[in-house]
Amino acid sequence: MIHRFGKDVPFEGSLQRIEDALTKLEAAGIKIHKQSRYRKVVSEYEKALTAKASSLSPGHINWNLLAQGQCDATELQVIVSCQKLLEEHPRELQEMVKGSDFPWEDSPSRPRDVQFQLYITAVVSLAGFPVELCEPDLKFWYQQEAYSVAAKRVQRLDRLEERLKEAREQIAKSKIPGFIALGISQIARQETGTLLVARPDVLWRAGETISADLVEDRLKKLAHKTYDPCVIGYFVWITIPSVIPRLYSVGFTANFRSIYVAPAGHKCFSVSEEICKRVQDPQCI
Repeated sequence: MIHRFGKDVPFEGSLQRIEDALTKLEAAGIKIHKQSRYRKVVSEYEKALTAKASSLSPGHINWNLLAQGQCDATELQVIVSCQKLLEEHPRELQEMVKGSDFPWEDSPSRPRDVQFQLYITAVVSLAGFPVELCEPDLKFWYQQEAYSVAAKRVQRLDRLEERLKEAREQIAKSKIPGFIALGISQIARQETGTLLVARPDVLWRAGETISADLVEDRLKKLAHKTYDPCVIGYFVWITIPSVIPRLYSVGFTANFRSIYVAPAGHKCFSVSEEICKRVQDPQCI
């Protein structure tokens, strides 16, 4: 199943989305330092809005930071819309707001790993499934049966197979069949960087071809090639930002794809298919 969406978000709208999410986190008791990666994005948006209003050159704006802020904001919005996480997981939310400005600077990568884990938890919860944070990363129930999820962010294409193996081993160790959730945005960013486009009408869908190539031509083939009976499907999340500096425009292409790999006739095939139909990023609806 493929659920895709994209937006060319006005600067004012982008800033408001992030500020609203941070307000919800603070209302839940999460302390967000003024030098946190989220606050830096807010500050850069404010600087860009001032420059835009004064008709200044966009050359001094940190467009990479704004583009990364868009990607983080798409996950953050979903996380703060899940009341269960706000009420029951303050420790994980506090860990999430740490980290470097960019994923490739993270050492360790735990804050963004936690962000992705919470994002997937929120997506599954908002799809109507009871969910619990536990090994391998989360567990949910469907028709009174438990299913596990191992969430992995993949930074480089040459590590994809290794990360899939780690996830399969985690699911096998849990002894609960389930899904591998993959965040592969960084693979696309490494290959393309932030996309510079010329026309506003293609801003939000500039990354569609790259997304299709990564998922259809590489990941899907690898998922079937490395089939393991304990893994009945995949949830794949990818966001690719794009900008038009001269117009002060930032957009993004986002894809949430689900792949069910249980063979037709397998006892988990229909279950996997039904779950994959229901689990999607609510922003895609």
